Amino acid sequence: MLFLTLLAAAIGCLLCLAGRADARVYWALLGGFGGEGEIGRANLDGSGKDRHFIHGAVGPVAIAVDDRHVYWINADGGTIGRARLDGSKVDQDFIDGIGGFPRDLTVADGYIYWTIGETVQAPASIARAKLNGTGVDLDFIAFDQPADFSTPTEIEVQGGYIYWTNAYPVYTIARARVDGSELDQSFITGLKNPFGLAVTDSYLYWGNRGTHSISRASIDGTGTEIDFIPDTGRIGSIAADERFLYWPHDDDIIRARLNGSKVKTLIPHAPAYSVAVDGLGPR
Repeated sequence: MLFLTLLAAAIGCLLCLAGRADARVYWALLGGFGGEGEIGRANLDGSGKDRHFIHGAVGPVAIAVDDRHVYWINADGGTIGRARLDGSKVDQDFIDGIGGFPRDLTVADGYIYWTIGETVQAPASIARAKLNGTGVDLDFIAFDQPADFSTPTEIEVQGGYIYWTNAYPVYTIARARVDGSELDQSFITGLKNPFGLAVTDSYLYWGNRGTHSISRASIDGTGTEIDFIPDTGRIGSIAADERFLYWPHDDDIIRARLNGSKVKTLIPHAPAYSVAVDGLGPR
């Protein structure tokens, strides 16, 4: 019985590793070439770089990935685009009418979530749609104080909660249950222009633009470390997998271990506005 248990565990581990064999880093190139934005990708070790993986995005400001598709926000077109992980079946208008100021998106538990900043026509909110693109709800989480929390930017889902950064004028990390209840706009405070957000089982990581550093806090919101990784520049996007953090800086994509060590340039000459990585574990 013990042998069978150990054999099953070993097979499970091998299957897990096999499932990650094709995991990649993806990035959105805002301007692109010839006026078009593009989606790039590379292997997790930085090899196999393809800056022109998907063409035709219109001002892609955010990117997300699950086990079947890559998704992005076409800010200039007001749509969410989608393609298969092999780059086929590109649909630049997968979801249309996504709000006047979309900023970031994430995919979890059968839904796509995205942030909408305040405009003259509408207040800020968290939007949601089913993974097949139906059931669009632009006011899934409506902000009660839009004048204060008017610029929600990066968004992530983990452990039954939705987390997002409020980048202006009130600098906080907020959270709510995945059903939209228990809204807490001041979950983590004392920040300076937070942009970029990655969430694991244990920690939240974000770019603190006012201090040019990556910050970290425990998943319960305690133990904030503002300069967890110092001297990073002004970060607008962060992604995480089981071992590493990834973020764009200048024309490169940088990587560090989750403990903040081993900071290195992973993908040089990959000008990215937003990054995503697959193989994220429970989502």
